[in-house]
Amino acid sequence: MRRPIKRDVALAKKLLAEAGYPNGITLPTFYFTASWPEIPRVFQVLAQTVKEAGITLPIEQRPADGYREWRVEDAARTRKHRFAYGPSGVRNPAVSLYRMRPDNNESGYWSGLACDEYMRLYSQALSERDAGKRKAIYVRMQQILFDEVPAVHPVGRKNMLIYATNVHGLKNHSQFWSIRFDGVWKA
Repeated sequence: MRRPIKRDVALAKKLLAEAGYPNGITLPTFYFTASWPEIPRVFQVLAQTVKEAGITLPIEQRPADGYREWRVEDAARTRKHRFAYGPSGVRNPAVSLYRMRPDNNESGYWSGLACDEYMRLYSQALSERDAGKRKAIYVRMQQILFDEVPAVHPVGRKNMLIYATNVHGLKNHSQFWSIRFDGVWKA
């Protein structure tokens, strides 16, 4: 399920004012590492997209070497997590939806009744064998997130397949790392 996209800068400014930020808000720095060359542009676009509404999103690129250790295991500063992540690609919905668990920085360490319901539904979805019923559970989980969690998830695909006229059966796959070649042949 996709949330309908509707850009409403005036409403965003109004909601910020109602939340106590009539002059806008500056969010904590969002740290990222360039897992691939396009990522810095993704975050620049993200920061510019919210700026007009009065939301300043500082971004800072960190070196890939040691990034995970710096982001989640900074024992010297006793910080468990920093406000950071790379973009999420299209993948198994359960993997993506699990990113909003209450102990993860992407969810802002979300808690409360709606969070409890979300995690109950997540557990239910994992054991549901029927794809249609599982999708309905995922849709309900997404609806809870739309209502409850102030989170930004830049998502997209980084897939590139090069086709040749004599190669058959090679198909684009939503999980870039899961491309299978057992059905591909050259003629």
